[in-house]
Amino acid sequence: MEKYIAIGNPKGNSLYALPLNKEGTKADTVYHFFERTFGRIRAVYASPDGTVYMATSNRDWNPNGFAEENDDRILQIKKVDKSISTANLVLKAKIASNTKEMRSEGEILYTNYCASCHKPNGRGLTGTYPSLLHNKVVEGETAEFIRLILHGKNEMPSFSFLNDKDLAIVLSYVRKKFASKGKQISKDDIKKERVNH
Repeated sequence: MEKYIAIGNPKGNSLYALPLNKEGTKADTVYHFFERTFGRIRAVYASPDGTVYMATSNRDWNPNGFAEENDDRILQIKKVDKSISTANLVLKAKIASNTKEMRSEGEILYTNYCASCHKPNGRGLTGTYPSLLHNKVVEGETAEFIRLILHGKNEMPSFSFLNDKDLAIVLSYVRKKFASKGKQISKDDIKKERVNH
Protein backbone atom coordinates (compact mmCIF):
# COMPACT_ATOMS: atom_id res chain seq x y z
CA MET A 1 0.00 0.00 0.00
CA GLU A 2 1.39 3.40 -1.00
CA LYS A 3 2.20 5.76 1.88
CA TYR A 4 1.65 9.52 1.81
CA ILE A 5 2.53 12.57 3.84
CA ALA A 6 -0.45 14.93 4.12
CA ILE A 7 0.15 18.61 4.81
CA GLY A 8 -2.36 21.41 5.29
CA ASN A 9 -1.35 24.55 3.42
CA PRO A 10 -3.07 27.64 4.88
CA LYS A 11 -1.60 30.12 2.37
CA GLY A 12 -2.10 27.83 -0.61
CA ASN A 13 -5.69 27.03 0.40
CA SER A 14 -5.27 23.34 -0.24
CA LEU A 15 -4.34 19.94 1.14
CA TYR A 16 -0.98 18.65 -0.09
CA ALA A 17 -0.39 14.91 -0.43
CA LEU A 18 3.14 13.65 -1.08
CA PRO A 19 3.49 9.98 -2.10
CA LEU A 20 6.60 8.46 -0.51
CA ASN A 21 9.08 6.09 -2.18
CA LYS A 22 9.28 2.43 -1.03
CA GLU A 23 11.79 3.32 1.68
CA GLY A 24 9.54 6.10 2.96
CA THR A 25 12.40 8.60 2.75
CA LYS A 26 11.58 10.74 -0.30
CA ALA A 27 8.65 12.29 -2.19
CA ASP A 28 9.07 13.47 -5.79
CA THR A 29 5.49 14.56 -6.47
CA VAL A 30 2.99 16.84 -4.75
CA TYR A 31 -0.77 16.51 -5.27
CA HIS A 32 -3.07 19.42 -4.40
CA PHE A 33 -6.60 18.72 -3.18
CA PHE A 34 -9.54 21.00 -2.32
CA GLU A 35 -7.76 24.01 -3.86
CA ARG A 36 -9.55 27.25 -2.92
CA THR A 37 -12.54 25.27 -1.64
CA PHE A 38 -12.46 25.47 2.17
CA GLY A 39 -9.97 28.28 2.60
CA ARG A 40 -6.95 27.83 4.85
CA ILE A 41 -6.33 24.21 5.84
CA ARG A 42 -4.44 24.34 9.12
CA ALA A 43 -4.11 20.77 10.45
CA VAL A 44 -4.38 17.24 9.06
CA TYR A 45 -4.72 13.92 10.88
CA ALA A 46 -4.91 10.40 9.41
CA SER A 47 -6.58 7.76 11.60
CA PRO A 48 -5.39 4.12 11.60
CA ASP A 49 -8.36 3.09 9.41
CA GLY A 50 -7.28 5.52 6.68
CA THR A 51 -9.88 8.22 7.33
CA VAL A 52 -8.34 11.69 7.09
CA TYR A 53 -9.50 14.70 9.11
CA MET A 54 -8.55 18.27 8.36
CA ALA A 55 -9.25 21.49 10.23
CA THR A 56 -9.72 24.87 8.59
CA SER A 57 -8.49 28.19 9.95
CA ASN A 58 -10.42 31.09 8.43
CA ARG A 59 -11.94 33.07 11.29
CA ASP A 60 -9.03 35.52 11.47
CA TRP A 61 -9.52 36.11 7.74
CA ASN A 62 -10.77 34.00 4.89
CA PRO A 63 -8.62 34.30 1.75
CA ASN A 64 -11.67 33.65 -0.43
CA GLY A 65 -13.79 36.43 1.06
CA PHE A 66 -14.78 37.65 4.50
CA ALA A 67 -14.75 35.41 7.56
CA GLU A 68 -18.14 33.92 8.36
CA GLU A 69 -19.48 32.05 11.39
CA ASN A 70 -19.17 28.57 9.83
CA ASP A 71 -15.78 29.17 8.20
CA ASP A 72 -13.88 26.97 10.65
CA ARG A 73 -14.71 23.31 10.82
CA ILE A 74 -13.29 19.81 10.97
CA LEU A 75 -13.78 17.92 7.72
CA GLN A 76 -13.70 14.15 7.24
CA ILE A 77 -12.23 12.55 4.12
CA LYS A 78 -12.92 8.90 3.44
CA LYS A 79 -13.54 6.56 0.57
CA VAL A 80 -17.19 6.38 -0.40
CA ASP A 81 -18.82 3.35 -1.95
CA LYS A 82 -20.23 4.46 -5.32
CA SER A 83 -23.22 2.18 -4.85
CA ILE A 84 -24.45 4.32 -1.95
CA SER A 85 -27.28 6.55 -3.18
CA THR A 86 -25.78 9.70 -1.57
CA ALA A 87 -22.33 9.21 -3.16
CA ASN A 88 -23.13 11.83 -5.80
CA LEU A 89 -23.62 14.41 -3.03
CA VAL A 90 -20.09 13.94 -1.69
CA LEU A 91 -17.53 16.57 -2.69
CA LYS A 92 -14.63 15.16 -4.71
CA ALA A 93 -11.13 15.94 -3.42
CA LYS A 94 -9.78 16.81 -6.86
CA ILE A 95 -11.86 19.65 -8.24
CA ALA A 96 -12.09 19.61 -12.03
CA SER A 97 -11.08 22.89 -13.60
CA ASN A 98 -13.59 24.53 -15.94
CA THR A 99 -10.75 25.69 -18.18
CA LYS A 100 -8.06 23.86 -20.12
CA GLU A 101 -5.49 26.50 -19.20
CA MET A 102 -2.91 25.53 -16.61
CA ARG A 103 -2.42 27.86 -13.63
CA SER A 104 0.63 30.00 -14.23
CA GLU A 105 3.64 30.08 -11.91
CA GLY A 106 2.75 33.67 -11.13
CA GLU A 107 -0.78 32.77 -10.06
CA ILE A 108 0.49 29.94 -7.86
CA LEU A 109 3.07 32.20 -6.19
CA TYR A 110 0.44 34.92 -5.73
CA THR A 111 -1.94 32.41 -4.12
CA ASN A 112 0.79 31.11 -1.80
CA TYR A 113 2.23 34.45 -0.68
CA CYS A 114 -0.17 37.32 -1.43
CA ALA A 115 -3.81 36.22 -1.73
CA SER A 116 -4.42 35.68 2.00
CA CYS A 117 -4.09 39.46 2.53
CA HIS A 118 -4.74 41.03 -0.86
CA LYS A 119 -7.43 38.45 -1.78
CA PRO A 120 -7.53 36.44 -5.03
CA ASN A 121 -9.17 39.38 -6.82
CA GLY A 122 -6.49 41.86 -5.63
CA ARG A 123 -9.04 44.07 -3.86
CA GLY A 124 -7.53 43.61 -0.39
CA LEU A 125 -9.53 44.48 2.73
CA THR A 126 -10.57 48.11 3.19
CA GLY A 127 -8.65 49.77 5.99
CA THR A 128 -6.39 46.76 6.53
CA TYR A 129 -4.82 45.43 3.32
CA PRO A 130 -4.54 47.79 0.34
CA SER A 131 -6.07 47.00 -3.02
CA LEU A 132 -3.58 46.15 -5.78
CA LEU A 133 -5.94 47.44 -8.47
CA HIS A 134 -4.43 50.59 -10.02
CA ASN A 135 -2.14 50.84 -6.98
CA LYS A 136 0.48 53.63 -7.27
CA VAL A 137 3.32 51.43 -5.97
CA VAL A 138 2.41 48.48 -8.21
CA GLU A 139 2.13 50.72 -11.29
CA GLY A 140 4.97 53.06 -10.32
CA GLU A 141 8.73 52.89 -10.41
CA THR A 142 10.02 49.31 -10.63
CA ALA A 143 12.77 49.84 -8.04
CA GLU A 144 10.31 51.19 -5.44
CA PHE A 145 7.95 48.22 -5.94
CA ILE A 146 10.83 45.73 -5.59
CA ARG A 147 12.21 47.46 -2.47
CA LEU A 148 8.80 47.26 -0.78
CA ILE A 149 8.62 43.51 -1.44
CA LEU A 150 12.24 42.86 -0.43
CA HIS A 151 12.21 44.90 2.79
CA GLY A 152 8.55 45.20 3.77
CA LYS A 153 6.96 48.24 5.41
CA ASN A 154 4.66 48.54 8.43
CA GLU A 155 2.38 45.45 8.30
CA MET A 156 3.82 44.37 4.93
CA PRO A 157 6.39 41.63 5.64
CA SER A 158 9.66 41.18 3.78
CA PHE A 159 9.68 38.56 1.03
CA SER A 160 13.46 38.62 0.57
CA PHE A 161 13.54 34.86 1.30
CA LEU A 162 12.11 34.22 -2.19
CA ASN A 163 14.69 33.75 -4.93
CA ASP A 164 15.14 36.33 -7.72
CA LYS A 165 13.28 34.25 -10.30
CA ASP A 166 10.18 33.69 -8.14
CA LEU A 167 10.08 37.35 -7.09
CA ALA A 168 10.31 38.47 -10.73
CA ILE A 169 7.52 36.07 -11.70
CA VAL A 170 5.09 37.05 -8.93
CA LEU A 171 5.72 40.80 -9.24
CA SER A 172 5.27 40.67 -13.01
CA TYR A 173 2.06 38.66 -12.46
CA VAL A 174 0.73 41.30 -10.04
CA ARG A 175 1.47 44.07 -12.54
CA LYS A 176 -0.10 42.20 -15.45
CA LYS A 177 -3.18 41.09 -13.49
CA PHE A 178 -3.99 44.20 -11.44
CA ALA A 179 -2.22 47.23 -12.93
CA SER A 180 -3.11 49.14 -16.05
CA LYS A 181 0.56 49.92 -16.69
CA GLY A 182 4.04 48.96 -15.57
CA LYS A 183 6.79 47.00 -17.25
CA GLN A 184 7.57 43.36 -16.62
CA ILE A 185 10.10 42.76 -13.85
CA SER A 186 13.20 40.64 -14.50
CA LYS A 187 15.56 38.64 -12.30
CA ASP A 188 18.21 41.28 -13.03
CA ASP A 189 15.90 44.00 -11.66
CA ILE A 190 15.54 42.04 -8.41
CA LYS A 191 19.27 41.29 -8.19
CA LYS A 192 20.13 44.97 -8.70
CA GLU A 193 17.92 46.04 -5.77
CA ARG A 194 19.31 43.32 -3.51
CA VAL A 195 22.86 44.55 -4.19
CA ASN A 196 21.99 48.25 -3.80
CA HIS A 197 20.30 47.81 -0.45
